Amino acid sequence: MQVFQTSSVWRNQMAFAPDGRFLAVAAQSITLLDTTDGTTRELTAGGSTGLLTWLFAFVRGGSAIAYYLDDTLAVRDLATGSELRETFSDASISGLVTDPRTDTLYVTFQSFANGRAEFRAFDPTTLKQRAVFGGSNQLCYSTVISADGQRLACMTIGGLRVWRVPEAGQQSRPSRRIGMPHPTAFAISLDGSRLVTTSSSRGVTMWNSSSGKEVWRSGKHRRGVHASAWCPTRPIFATGDSGGGVFFWDEDGHVLKRYDWKLDAVYALAFAPDGLRCAAADIRGKVVVWDVDV
Repeated sequence: MQVFQTSSVWRNQMAFAPDGRFLAVAAQSITLLDTTDGTTRELTAGGSTGLLTWLFAFVRGGSAIAYYLDDTLAVRDLATGSELRETFSDASISGLVTDPRTDTLYVTFQSFANGRAEFRAFDPTTLKQRAVFGGSNQLCYSTVISADGQRLACMTIGGLRVWRVPEAGQQSRPSRRIGMPHPTAFAISLDGSRLVTTSSSRGVTMWNSSSGKEVWRSGKHRRGVHASAWCPTRPIFATGDSGGGVFFWDEDGHVLKRYDWKLDAVYALAFAPDGLRCAAADIRGKVVVWDVDV
């Protein structure tokens, strides 16, 4: 087990690099935790100012990180510090995720003109746009991608929606709306067929992402639940609650394991790409990384 300390963590904003070495956390700035040598470093903007943003994603196999700040989408090389930058004056960005198979960067845009949201795919080596698809007349935020890269899910004002990533020339339409507005966190299964949501009052709920129907609900946490993450290699997921507890579940709603790492309220969870490690961060910035043993 490894323990790191950062500043207070933004809710559900933590991710492992594709090679599993770095763990990025959105705290007072984007902070990189090196799980190989145990060191930490903050990414900065304009000298010593911390890179304060909750929108980021690893790209280029983990050698660079994409982020959005002050109307600008940027990709920073973590070794050299050099950046590609594109500024967008017609829309804001509310989500960044990377396809783990192709390294395509998917960006959720929200139009200033009509409020419509859409997904745009970018090449992270050039920041050239590859495709535009999806769309919603409602605000979309907190975008996630399935481990197979086939589905994108995001939260809207009216609930959760899932989009299939289209092949060239195809259309992409959202699944039925999942009628749970404003969950504290959500995660998508390996193939995108299921979503798990958490809340401060409803515990943990599993949904069929195609039909929008509830599959099961559990109150086993008995506390507010603020974080969730789906293992990218197995049909299990993790949730974290306001008492510092971390639960591992299977898709049928059985609790497989409970962990107590002496954390405050758990605000972020993440699995390593190989599924062999998990990380939890609490509201005070304590981060624990451990080997998955279920």
